[in-house]
Amino acid sequence: MQKTHNTLWLLYCRPGFEQDCAQEALRQARIQRPVIAEQPDICADSGYATVALNEQSLSYRELIFARQLIRVHRRIEPLSERDRLTPLLAAIAELPDTFGTLWLEVPDTNDGKTLSAFTRRFQPLLEEALRAQGKLQDDTAGAKRHLPRLHVFFPDKSSAMIGSSDPYNSAATIMGIVRQSMPAEAPSRSTLKLAEAIEVFMDKSEQTRLLRQGMTAVDLGAAPGGWTWQMVKRGIRFAAVDNGPIGASMRSST
Repeated sequence: MQKTHNTLWLLYCRPGFEQDCAQEALRQARIQRPVIAEQPDICADSGYATVALNEQSLSYRELIFARQLIRVHRRIEPLSERDRLTPLLAAIAELPDTFGTLWLEVPDTNDGKTLSAFTRRFQPLLEEALRAQGKLQDDTAGAKRHLPRLHVFFPDKSSAMIGSSDPYNSAATIMGIVRQSMPAEAPSRSTLKLAEAIEVFMDKSEQTRLLRQGMTAVDLGAAPGGWTWQMVKRGIRFAAVDNGPIGASMRSST
């Protein structure tokens, strides 16, 4: 079992953007204080990066490449496939906090997806044991929403990072990914990209203030109309401009 030194931050990102994610976090940290702890190696196409800082903190809302922001408390490797529960419980028991939610997460990669079946089976076992320890709290009048989240991240099948996130300084979704379902009537999947961007980069108050019903907007290069569809469904009047055809489902709406 290996303890971290200084403060190690774990950031999830799209595979291929690990270096950008780490460099952006380091730039933000240097604004506060120029001294940075030694930078851990970046694993290309892994879907995550780590940055080691001294006394700096990071602001999730100001990061573009990071899907999630987690403070790492412990790293366990090697992690036996025969018994993952015992070393994880022992490491979590040493943490001073209690937690409102447990998220078991894997990288957003093909290799990571093979671990997701394991995390689904393992989640209820670990939750039950943590409740017995008193480390995972049941919701009492909404109190758990204010408690830190507990993350157990499996970069591979033989190691785990144990960390926590502040509900007010992190993404509110597992793995930092906003899951969107494709509306049957939308003309293209591009509508999901805009819907995700709105959810990730705007909080609810900003959405209410900046995307008000009755506003007018222009979509330049609109065909086949996925972004236009997203705005029209929010009650915004749209002028869709393109020399290509607009999807049939949009012609009666624009």
